[in-house]
Amino acid sequence: MTGLHHLVVGPPGHGVVRYAELLLAAAGVPDLRVLRVPRRIGADDVAALLAGLAAMDDDAPTTTRAPARVHVHVTDHLLGRSPEQALQVVQALARRGPVSLTLHDLPQPSDGTPATRRRDCYAGLVEAAIGVVVSSDHEAALLDDVIRTGAGTRARRTPVRVVPLAVPLVDRADDRADDRADDSADDRAADPSGSWVGRQVAVLGWVYPGKGHAEVLAALDGLPADVGLRVLGGASPGHDDLLVDLAADARGRGRALQVDGWIADDVLPSLLRRVAVPVFAPRHVSASASLTAWASAGRRPVTRRSAYTEEVHRRAPGALMLVDDDPAALAEGIRVALADPGLTRLDPAVVPGPAPAEAARLSFAGWGP
Repeated sequence: MTGLHHLVVGPPGHGVVRYAELLLAAAGVPDLRVLRVPRRIGADDVAALLAGLAAMDDDAPTTTRAPARVHVHVTDHLLGRSPEQALQVVQALARRGPVSLTLHDLPQPSDGTPATRRRDCYAGLVEAAIGVVVSSDHEAALLDDVIRTGAGTRARRTPVRVVPLAVPLVDRADDRADDRADDSADDRAADPSGSWVGRQVAVLGWVYPGKGHAEVLAALDGLPADVGLRVLGGASPGHDDLLVDLAADARGRGRALQVDGWIADDVLPSLLRRVAVPVFAPRHVSASASLTAWASAGRRPVTRRSAYTEEVHRRAPGALMLVDDDPAALAEGIRVALADPGLTRLDPAVVPGPAPAEAARLSFAGWGP
């Protein structure tokens, strides 16, 4: 991919950064073509970014002195200390030379009135770019709404490309080995204190409003006493109170609760394969690395129906145990999965998404003149 630089901004553990690095590794992009800033930035970092990209231009094997295109995975939460700053950063990059973007965390109607500033930001991001990648048809529809309602958009539409989230290939032999281990352990595990031995219904990812942890816990009512909730992750910044509330709710319902916090990459796949029932139940979602992680581990989660999850189902029939967006349906789906654990194992014939190399090729490909 000669003539293409990459800018990766944010802490290494952030989901957007992790996804950007997944595609870079899959495409074999050399480090000398990647400018990494391992923290959240702001408008006052623009000069240093431009200097770093200029140095990369000087080193690029090209016969022209025109700046190389820069591809950036963007969420306004990392690229600025406000939506306005995030837009200023990208506009400064665009004044330097062509910029293409993969957009994450698109504003949604469910975000309410405070989303107006973010809509204006994302509309401006589209204006500044020569091409934009989103991760689902649902996100493309959200972006259409952003362009219609965001301030200051030009009539010309920047090209938008839908590239579904990559799903790394897994060794299904590992799945079978974990299945045998699960059978021998009767799908049972203990919490760190040793006080709980039971079957774990698990939700993967950060705990934040609308992720579905409270709804999944409520769905366990009526199930055997040994069934509890495992949170494979920790509280999203600023939402520690949700874990306090979840623990109190679990105690009140007589359910065991295990919260893992951050989980290392080399440990996570085994955990995902071994829990009794995987569940994916956010109320508002447009693309999800949590869902692709379940697929990568060979799991077929009980999944709340939404525009995005129905899209995943259409792309890869059999990848999800879809249930209606209703508390009773979620509870019944978990009950069925506990009774027949094989339903939560992904059939080897199901291909739930593009491999990382294909997603990288589509994401980084050029746009027309």
